[in-house]
Amino acid sequence: GVLKKGKSQTITVSFIGQQESHIEELISININGTYRFFFTVKAQVEVHVFGVPPSSLKQVSLKGLRIPRILDYLRSYLTDNGGLKLPDIFIKVPDSMLCYALRQQLNSQHSISVKASTEALYCVAHLISCFFQELPQPILCSMPLATISLNDKESVKRAFQELSPESMALFAWLLDLMSTVLEYYSYNRVKLDSFVEEMVLCFDKKEKEKVKQLIRHQLTQSASVHVTTQRSISLNQVSNFSSLKARSGRLLEQKNNNETTENVKKSG
Repeated sequence: GVLKKGKSQTITVSFIGQQESHIEELISININGTYRFFFTVKAQVEVHVFGVPPSSLKQVSLKGLRIPRILDYLRSYLTDNGGLKLPDIFIKVPDSMLCYALRQQLNSQHSISVKASTEALYCVAHLISCFFQELPQPILCSMPLATISLNDKESVKRAFQELSPESMALFAWLLDLMSTVLEYYSYNRVKLDSFVEEMVLCFDKKEKEKVKQLIRHQLTQSASVHVTTQRSISLNQVSNFSSLKARSGRLLEQKNNNETTENVKKSG
């Protein structure tokens, strides 16, 4: 840009590190093609998993859905150790000191080294919620919530089309997790309304009442989110909500099967 004589300008230099490392960069600034200034930037990069853009984290692919690996790790830790059967999982307030310790472990080594105790499992559930609540951009922030009519399928479909592929994948993952938790009601006694109330801030911090209605609607009206290999997004109604049980990865397979059936009908 142009900087007038006697004026000042602040220049911000940003670095995004995807692995822990030392940074030492030489920055050059040219003024009027005549004056050149140099300065060195030194920094220690620490890769945290909370409060950062999901795209900056290592990803895993679940049949077309790109999900931060840390989420898949936390879910596996929770489910493999019987966490979904614990009373009031995701609702009970966990031990704050243990949560802090596990959070530090996840930020430093992206894994948990403590034994999977009951209290640790409550902490992991809480940290999953923290991951979504601390995202720089909530997953539903770009959705026009005010214009959604939950009784109008096309209105809901258009609203979801406003989400980025990244936000859609995170939404599908979280909705799938919530549905799985509710399936263990006979063990954990987690009720739909209290669960939605607890998790609403994971989706968006504004329009809370509208978000709660939307999530409750998705969990009770058998809605399934599909992401195609071309990364185009649609929202289709299905007859059985259990299709979400197989995690978000199976959504792609079901979408492709539906498209194949439609093509066969047309050709016939």
